[in-house]
Amino acid sequence: MLAETTINYPYANLGDTPQAFTAIYQENCNIGIWRQSVPPALVDSLSSAVVDYAFPSLATIVEPEQAKDLILERYSDMTGVEAFADHVALLIDMYCCLFDLNAAGLRLKKLTGAMCPKFHVDHVPCRLVVTYCGVATQWLIEDNIDRTKLGIASAGLTDEQSGICLDHTMIEQMQAGDVALLKGEKWLNNEGRGLVHRSPSAAPDSPRIVMTLDFAR
Repeated sequence: MLAETTINYPYANLGDTPQAFTAIYQENCNIGIWRQSVPPALVDSLSSAVVDYAFPSLATIVEPEQAKDLILERYSDMTGVEAFADHVALLIDMYCCLFDLNAAGLRLKKLTGAMCPKFHVDHVPCRLVVTYCGVATQWLIEDNIDRTKLGIASAGLTDEQSGICLDHTMIEQMQAGDVALLKGEKWLNNEGRGLVHRSPSAAPDSPRIVMTLDFAR
């Protein structure tokens, strides 16, 4: 009689509180989503403000106690900057606390196109991603992925042509205001299991504001 084999596929943990993030420490959880973390009023405010606002990009290493002042200074002439700075500072503090970091690598960017248009994995331990306005990140559950088609193995084909996604009607879609922790390939013992995701396209009249946080080097 053959022994029964259990395969533990990576899973997603979704919730309406920050507790959704704690599951990322579970071996088989590769995404934790705090749904609607960003207040809808802030999403609406930013959606209106950034259409005609340049929103300069920001890429830096920041300590939690410096975060709010950094945002207030960088985006001082943007409508709703106070609430935006408060939320960014909150997420940086939570991220550093969860992973016992003194600082985080922060990136903020306005996008009118797809930043990473093909499904891929991140070669980092764990990345926080939030879309403050515009269309948000797409990702795949494990049963809907052919990992042999990742990266150069796609032979330059689009996701629709390569077969990396087995059923395009089952692509998962986050919403503006959702905050997610995406487990990457560099997480301990997670090689070959990083979350597969991509950036959707954005239109010039409906830009995306995306923030990512990474472990500071």
